[in-house]
Amino acid sequence: MGEVRRVRDRTLGRVLVLKTVAPDRSADPRVLAAFADEARLTASLQHPGIVPVHDAGCLPDGRPYYTMPEVRGRTLGDVIAAVHSPARDGDAAGWTFRRLVDAFARACEAVASAHARGVVHGDLKPDNVLLGPFGEVQVVDWGLAREVRDGAPGPHLRGGTPGYLAPEQARGEPAGPGADVYSLGAVLHGVLAGSAPAAPAPEGRLGPELPARPFPAEELEALCRAALAPDPAARPTAAAVAHAVADWLDESRRRERARGLVEDARAAIARADAARRRAAAVRKEADRLLGALPPWEGEEARRPGWELADRADALEAEAETHRLEADQVLRGALTHAPELDAAHALLAARYRDLHDAAERRREGGEAARYAALLRAHDDGRHGAWLRGDGRLTVVTDPPGAEIWLHRHVERDRRLFPEPEGSLGRTPLHDAPLPMGSWLLVLRAPGRAEVLHPVFIGREERWDGVPPRGEEPLPLPLPPAGSLGADERYVPPGWAWIGGDPDAPESLPRRRVWVDGFIARTHPVTNAEYLEFLEDLVREGGGEAPRHVPREPGEPGAPLYHRDPGGGFRLGRDAYGDLWLPDWPVTYVDWRSARAYAAWRARRDGLPWRLPRELEWEKAARGADGRFHPWGDRFESCFCCMRSSHPGRPLPVAVTAFPADVSPYGVRGLGGNVRDWCLDPYRPGGPLPLRVGGPGVEEPGGDEDAPRVIRGGTWLSPAAGTRAASRQRSSPGTRTETLGFRLVRSWPG
Repeated sequence: MGEVRRVRDRTLGRVLVLKTVAPDRSADPRVLAAFADEARLTASLQHPGIVPVHDAGCLPDGRPYYTMPEVRGRTLGDVIAAVHSPARDGDAAGWTFRRLVDAFARACEAVASAHARGVVHGDLKPDNVLLGPFGEVQVVDWGLAREVRDGAPGPHLRGGTPGYLAPEQARGEPAGPGADVYSLGAVLHGVLAGSAPAAPAPEGRLGPELPARPFPAEELEALCRAALAPDPAARPTAAAVAHAVADWLDESRRRERARGLVEDARAAIARADAARRRAAAVRKEADRLLGALPPWEGEEARRPGWELADRADALEAEAETHRLEADQVLRGALTHAPELDAAHALLAARYRDLHDAAERRREGGEAARYAALLRAHDDGRHGAWLRGDGRLTVVTDPPGAEIWLHRHVERDRRLFPEPEGSLGRTPLHDAPLPMGSWLLVLRAPGRAEVLHPVFIGREERWDGVPPRGEEPLPLPLPPAGSLGADERYVPPGWAWIGGDPDAPESLPRRRVWVDGFIARTHPVTNAEYLEFLEDLVREGGGEAPRHVPREPGEPGAPLYHRDPGGGFRLGRDAYGDLWLPDWPVTYVDWRSARAYAAWRARRDGLPWRLPRELEWEKAARGADGRFHPWGDRFESCFCCMRSSHPGRPLPVAVTAFPADVSPYGVRGLGGNVRDWCLDPYRPGGPLPLRVGGPGVEEPGGDEDAPRVIRGGTWLSPAAGTRAASRQRSSPGTRTETLGFRLVRSWPG
């Protein structure tokens, strides 16, 4: 119907586009009338997204014309094809999905402006939207445009492009602004899926989805369905479409900013992890240097280790700073995009770690707080963790033992085993069990009853597989009558040790395997130690004076006095207090304690010895890492310590303070007297994966090296009664608070 030419405006020196009627149609009155309407309607549209009319007139041959600026660039259709092409060239020359949506939004604004002036385009499609090199977006080709009155359906719209044609327009019915809205919906379909709908879209779906779309577009898909509604009255207005797309763009910009913040947080987390790894390596070297020094070494020898320890502290502080920075950035990301999955996932992982650490420290309030924060950010991936259910495997030798389950429940500030019922007979494999601290009571015909504490951590399997093992180690059940009335069986298995920041010199928290052993219920008493001395006298008496308990100093005043017959009897200390037979023996050094153990082993025919320190800790704490033998809370009436009685503190009978009892039934581990242990003292504690066994009687190494002592005393403050607390002393130390107890490996 017409011609389009590039021309030069001689007056203003600019290049324009001139549109005129084709020469062979210049005499057709209908063509001339349509051309005049097009020029008039286009000139009436004043919007940055619509190419303006500059001038109008007639050529020398009488044909009408009008001029417009020349628009250079690509069509929206070209860019849609490039962005959706499987072989995209980079980012389609800088075009992204969000830029496409932004261009579509500006085209909608131009159409809405035309509708506000009563003009319907009639042929909206991607090829009629031009994208300039400097961000221009312009809706062109208004040749089929028609006027409508008050938004009512106007005259029949001629032409249009299949795929973008509204159903009423295709049927030849009068069409209004809703026809343009349908076409906009078809263009949006192309933006989302790469092509126009093949037919009026069904309610359910739009067609292929955009692969790797970086932003959630559910709102755009819903808007597209609404614009493609078969009923024009059900479609939104062009202005409403423009506003909805603008809202989505605002949200996507916020999400884009939030995604950038998430990447910043990831970088901060990586810096924190790197600093933490460096801190661990430096701390290990510091511990190695300091641990190799004898306790009497001075500042010069210790300074290199101190400097490394200070460096480790600084690196840990740096790691925490980076981690806090990441937390703050992630919370900032959520202010931009509250539903951003990546930010929620990173915060959920953070709060899970903090929740785990709080539970390991047995800080119930902090653990509950972090659990609530974890739930607030969890997308379901941490559901099993929050439920905390685990699995239990128990294998015994012999099999067939019935397992009676008891849950440890706090009552009156102590943990008591509450019966739950039978789990059946061994072997038991992968039985579901809620997380928590449990006591299994194993009973089998012809076997002693066995108390077997277990701790089910979150999503944890408690299976009795020893270090480097592949199958559960059958738990030996002692024959009936094989345990004395004053003996308690600590079966083999895992236990949590260390990890108590309030216990002096607590070991780092870790899970260790401790082989089975039998512990005497009470520490060795004065009465029992007198038997040892009397026997030495009967054997000739040469060694007896060496092992008599005596106060510190050389020569220290003996607490056991010789009677006229050459034997020994209990005496008084320097304060005039008479040491009683049922008190634990004190004022004995490590060598005398070992001499007693060797004598008792010969007398009983059993391999009695001093405990390893991790055996001692397991006997005190069970499997769950509790802070005291009776639970996590302290009261001075639970054990013999500084504040347990009025007047001047003194030791008490080993049967006093019945609350001071461990899950295995071992007594006096929280207070009364400390116990010598077999181990040489190491600052970081012993390092084996597996502790105990029949070959542990000999201490090894330098017998003059400081030894570990464990437990609280009748003079201890509250912190000293915590089961993870440790001390050291030279093997020749004798004090009024230091005694010992015996254990033996079983089976030996």
